[in-house]
Amino acid sequence: MTRIDKLQVDDERWREAKERAAAIRPLIAQDAIQPQAIRDACRKLGVKRTRLYESS
Repeated sequence: MTRIDKLQVDDERWREAKERAAAIRPLIAQDAIQPQAIRDACRKLGVKRTRLYESS
């Protein structure tokens, strides 16, 4: 896996990363993640559940 220097990321990729973090952060803060919360995060990000679990 290629590491990306966070100081060299363009504004568009940084904005996308912040949006993903905002959608995922509430999930990881929970002790037990409810299925509806996963569906909501997927919908917000426009991804399927398996993609939500991938690191990109």
